[in-house]
Amino acid sequence: MRQKTNFDDSTREEYVTRINDILDFIRKQSSELTVFDEALTRCWVKRIVIYGDKYTIEFKSGISVDIQS
Repeated sequence: MRQKTNFDDSTREEYVTRINDILDFIRKQSSELTVFDEALTRCWVKRIVIYGDKYTIEFKSGISVDIQS
């Protein structure tokens, strides 16, 4: 049980570090995007899967969004 708690603590710390990194990155950005920003995309998007009828965008936060083509 102690080992699981230690793992949970380290996992939580990794998430907090990742969130803080993302927040720092966002704060450095201008508020309006007018062109594609590769650095911003790499910061947010984990992967994009293309199917015949839709795209699935998986964000690093774990959220997935399906977009019909």
